[in-house]
Amino acid sequence: MRTMTRRDEVFDAVDRLIGREGIPAVSMRAVAAEAGVSLRLVQYYGTDKNTLLSASLQRLSDRSIRRWCEQRTTNTSLRSVIEGYFAATLPVDEETCAFHRISVSMELMAVTGTEPAASAYRQHLAATGTEFTEACLEAIPELGEETAGSIVDTAMALGHGLGSLLMAGRISEESARATVAAMVADLPG
Repeated sequence: MRTMTRRDEVFDAVDRLIGREGIPAVSMRAVAAEAGVSLRLVQYYGTDKNTLLSASLQRLSDRSIRRWCEQRTTNTSLRSVIEGYFAATLPVDEETCAFHRISVSMELMAVTGTEPAASAYRQHLAATGTEFTEACLEAIPELGEETAGSIVDTAMALGHGLGSLLMAGRISEESARATVAAMVADLPG
């Protein structure tokens, strides 16, 4: 069992606020109240709202990649690598829904150039893409970096879109999984 640190308390509070009310609800004082800690402690972990949001995304990104890596096995097929990515990232439970909510919010900040959140989101995409491409190349080395990267970009785009449609209630989890099955059916090995 993981021991809860003050840092965890602060960033869990950020995650809860975004999950309930979105990014506009996040302020230094709101995070302190939600976490039950002093404003000074919140300021220790983030100098402003964007710093808190960036650190929150980084923490969730690390957890998401770790979760996906833990599900992977060595010498898997390309299809199982792709299916594993979707199994770990589709927003179907509390953790993946929270991550998707924050990710979409950070994407908006990246599109509008709001720093440091934009940089944190780009770093998350790069880390995910690198890890995902390496997994694809482990499955089929002869794919080559360019083809593997193209497959990864397609899967990440599909995953992002499916996640948003799923959370907005436009499609069901079963429909999202059927779309993933159709995508992987066309892949080699």
